[in-house]
Amino acid sequence: MNETSVRRYAPQDLDSVLQLHEKCLGEMIHLAVDENFLRYFMTYPGVQEEGVLVAERNGEVVGFEIISTHEQKHMHAGKIILFAAEDIDGAQRLLSEAEEYCLEKGVDLLMAVPPPQLASAFRQGNWDRYIHSSLVARGVRLVPLLQAILDTGKEQRRLRGTRNFILALEDEAIQVANQNNRWIVERIDQAPEGVPTLTTETKTLLNILFGNNNPFLEYLKRNIKIKSFQQGFSILRFLRNIRLKIPIFTSLADKI
Repeated sequence: MNETSVRRYAPQDLDSVLQLHEKCLGEMIHLAVDENFLRYFMTYPGVQEEGVLVAERNGEVVGFEIISTHEQKHMHAGKIILFAAEDIDGAQRLLSEAEEYCLEKGVDLLMAVPPPQLASAFRQGNWDRYIHSSLVARGVRLVPLLQAILDTGKEQRRLRGTRNFILALEDEAIQVANQNNRWIVERIDQAPEGVPTLTTETKTLLNILFGNNNPFLEYLKRNIKIKSFQQGFSILRFLRNIRLKIPIFTSLADKI
């Protein structure tokens, strides 16, 4: 079986990309995707040449995406503003490349609106629905994402009973500490002794940050572990209050 590869879009791919879009969206109500439509979004704010990618298999184009990146007030965000793929394999390869591209660009949060027939590719890639909408998001860099959320205003508050805590995830430990009335988030190699520690999976934490899950319920379901609930109660309450509130604009192309 030939593998799917991903490369930059080239002008000679135009006809193949148009045919791919029609094939993927043909049975759904959608705006006409023509050459002018594509060229418009290839010059969309935040789009660079290396952010326009095609997936190829056996010499044929089987996927296409346009990625934009932009600075918001508190974070560096990325959006897949156009996305089409012939099958799940092509979609997964494009999503993987999009994540790598965004890591290189310093993106904290990557967003997209999945085509219905490709939704499983996003689920398998640990994307999370953003507050029960059609938008899905994936935390690319968790520490800057947490810092951005904590810098948005209301969350600049003291955590009752303690001034810092540790988030122990699958492959990293993150310290959240209040220094001079500002929350500082940083990755650490070893957790200090005596600091309250909350252990969970990255996906669980992101679902809390995106407003999908309640941290208290996650604790009761044992998806969150805390050595001392007396110490942990204030941390759970804190997490419940720091949901992502940064306004996110979804373009017309995102909804096709």
